[in-house]
Amino acid sequence: MPAGTPHEECVSLLAEFFRFRFGRTYRYREEKSITIPNKVSEPEPDFVVVVKKSYANQRPQPEEVLFLAEVANSSLKTDRTVKVELYAEANLAEYWIVNLVNRQIEVHLKPDPEQKLYGSVTHYREDETFTSPFAGEVVVAELLPDVEAEEA
Repeated sequence: MPAGTPHEECVSLLAEFFRFRFGRTYRYREEKSITIPNKVSEPEPDFVVVVKKSYANQRPQPEEVLFLAEVANSSLKTDRTVKVELYAEANLAEYWIVNLVNRQIEVHLKPDPEQKLYGSVTHYREDETFTSPFAGEVVVAELLPDVEAEEA
């Protein structure tokens, strides 16, 4: 099933935000797989910032993933359960769920690989601004698609 216009727009907004903020300092991957050791499948997060190098012969490893986000509408339950466990177990430092249902960003920090969870989870509403350890100041509304686009 296609991701849909709001989902695609949100991924584009994330990509633009990070490219504007960091330029060519990192590599940016949209809907491309990463490697999680000891796992059969390789997840395809909606947006990832990785160490700047060639990935022509291998996918990014967890230690090369600096930031990761999933854009959630119909996938919200999976992103909050299955993906949280997977990314925490891989010790990925900062994981966002851009929640299109509730128009908020859920920031997961302090992964605990043994427990397969994050020690800190904070929800930021559309009208809020927060400071990301990786990205700095974030205005939530700037990363959400227009309401009209979501209804299309």
